[in-house]
Amino acid sequence: MALRLRKAGLIAGVAAVGLAALLGWAWADGGEQPLRPVSEPVTIPGASR
Repeated sequence: MALRLRKAGLIAGVAAVGLAALLGWAWADGGEQPLRPVSEPVTIPGASR
């Protein structure tokens, strides 16, 4: 019983560290390089008057 709880805690700990590492990497990257150009032409209602 105790071994099962210890194993579950270890798996949860490894998953938490992995998630923290992934979020830290994404935060540090900050989206500096966009995957595609972000600008697009937009029609503004009422601007053609």
